[in-house]
Amino acid sequence: MSSSNQLINYIKENLNNGVAKEEIKSALLDVGWSESDIGEAFSFLIIQRGREKEQETQPQPQPQPQPQPQAQPQTEGLPEEPAKEGILEKLSSVNLKVVGVVLGVLLLLGVFLFFIMRSPSPEERIIERASNMMELNSYGVDYNINGKAEGDEGSFLSLSTKGSMDVDRLAPAFLLSVNLDVQGRDELGETSLKTGGVLTYKEDDLYGNFDLFELEEKWNHENHSSFLSPQETDFLAREFSGKDILLLENLMQEVNEAIAEEMDGYDASSVATQDIAQGINYLLPKVLTEEAFKVIASEDVQLNGKDAEKHTVRVNYLELLDNLLFSISDLSEEGILATDDIRIKIEELRVAMEEDPEEAEAEYEIWIDEEYILKVEFPIRVDLLKYDPPDNVEHEMEDVIFYGEGVISFRDFNKEFDVEKPDDFITIEELMEVLLSDAYKEAEEARIMSIVSQIKSIAEVVFSQDSSYENLHQFPEMEDIKEHYEVDLYTEQYNYCVSIEGVEEGEFFCATEDISPRKGTPCTSAREGCEEIEPED
Repeated sequence: MSSSNQLINYIKENLNNGVAKEEIKSALLDVGWSESDIGEAFSFLIIQRGREKEQETQPQPQPQPQPQPQAQPQTEGLPEEPAKEGILEKLSSVNLKVVGVVLGVLLLLGVFLFFIMRSPSPEERIIERASNMMELNSYGVDYNINGKAEGDEGSFLSLSTKGSMDVDRLAPAFLLSVNLDVQGRDELGETSLKTGGVLTYKEDDLYGNFDLFELEEKWNHENHSSFLSPQETDFLAREFSGKDILLLENLMQEVNEAIAEEMDGYDASSVATQDIAQGINYLLPKVLTEEAFKVIASEDVQLNGKDAEKHTVRVNYLELLDNLLFSISDLSEEGILATDDIRIKIEELRVAMEEDPEEAEAEYEIWIDEEYILKVEFPIRVDLLKYDPPDNVEHEMEDVIFYGEGVISFRDFNKEFDVEKPDDFITIEELMEVLLSDAYKEAEEARIMSIVSQIKSIAEVVFSQDSSYENLHQFPEMEDIKEHYEVDLYTEQYNYCVSIEGVEEGEFFCATEDISPRKGTPCTSAREGCEEIEPED
C-alpha cells in the first residue's frame, strides 16, 4: 500500500471515530508528515464525501447521538513517515552517527581546501607587495654594493658604494647620498677614486655637492694622461668641495632624447610612456611565472623589530625574458607601451645571455611584510667592457667578470618629505671658466715652471756624479715626476733638453744645460728646442 493511501485511510478512520481534525493533524506532524501532505489528504476526503452524499437518493434516519467522551487519535496503525526521494532516500538505512561523522569530515576538508586555494602562494605575495610599491607616493632606500674583478698579471677592479635615497614619486624628486671607493690596476696603469656627497633632483634639474677625497690616475704608456693632475685635483677639492653644482638641466628631457635616438617612435609625452607604474603592474604577474620566478625556501623572521617573511627566490632570466617578449605585444595593444622597439633590445639581451648559461640564473633573498617589500639582497655579475688600447700596447684584461652583491632596504613608506633645490649654486660652465681663468692659468704655469726647475736641478746632480746627462732618465726622482706629468726629455753626454706642455695648447716650458726654465719651443732632441718665444704685442 502506498504511503498516501495509508495517510488517507488513517485520517478517514479517525474522523469516523469522532477524532477532531486538529488532533489527527498534530499526531501526523509528530511522526514527520508535512502540512502540505496532510492538507491534501483532508481535501481528498472532503471531495470524496461530497460525491458520496450526491449518490444517496434518500436520506437514512440517523439515531439520536449520545454524549461520548472526546475521542483520541489511534496510536496503533499510525502511518509511517513518508520516504523522501533523492539522497535522503539513499541514506535512510545508514546510521545517522556515521552520516554525521562523514559530513563533518567533508566539511573540514572543504574548509581546508578553501583556505589552501584562496591563500596566495609566496610568489603571489611577493608580486603583490611589488605591485604595492608602484603605488607609493614616497619611500626611502638604503643601499650597499660591493664587488671585485680580477684579471691577469695582478690586474683588478674593486668598487664599494653605499648611501641612501629619499624619493618623492609624485613631484618627482629625490635626494641621493653617495660614498664611492673605486680602485683599479692593469697593464695600462692605475686608478684610484674616493669621494662622497649628495645628488639632488628637483624640477627636472640635477645638482651635486661632493667632497673629493682622492682622485689619481697613473698611466704606464705615453699615449695616456691623467684626467686631472694632482695639482688640479687639489685645486678642485680646495675651491669646490661642499659647494652645490648644477650638473644637468632638464634631466628627463636629456634622457628622453637619448632614448628616442635608440628607439624610433618613442614619445615621451604620451600617457602610455609616462604611466610606468601601470606598465610594471601589468607585467609583473605575466613575467614572473613559476618557471621564471620560484620561491625555494621561506621562513618567518624579525626585521627592524617587525614581523616579516624571508624568501629565497630563484630567478631564471631566460624564462623571464621569454615571458617579457610574449607580453610586449599585449602592452602595445593596450596602449601601455608607446613603442615596440624595446622588443629588439630584449631579444639582443636574450641572445647574449643564452651564450653564457652562468648568467641565466641567480638567487635573490627578499624580505616582505603585510604590505611592502622591505629588503632585497641580490648577486651582481657584469661583463666588463673590453678596453680598446693603443695599437702598440698589449692589454691582457679581457673577458673579466665583475662579481659582487648588493643590498637594498626600503623604509618610510608614504612618509612626507620635501626636496629643496639649492639656493646658491654654480654651473658646470662656471666651473670650467674657473679652471680656464687667468688666476688658475697663472697657478698652473707656476707649477709647471717649478717642475722644469726641479728637473734642471736633478740634471746637474746626475752630471756631477757621472760626468754625463745620459742617465738622467733613470734617476729615481725623474721616475716619480714622469708618473704624474708628460715630460719630453732628450739626453746626450754633454747636452739635454726638457719640455713640458703648459695650460694652453702649443705652449711649452723648457730648459737645457745652459738655459734656465722659461717659455719656449718644445724639445725635439738634446740640442734642439727651447728657443725663446717673443711675446705678442
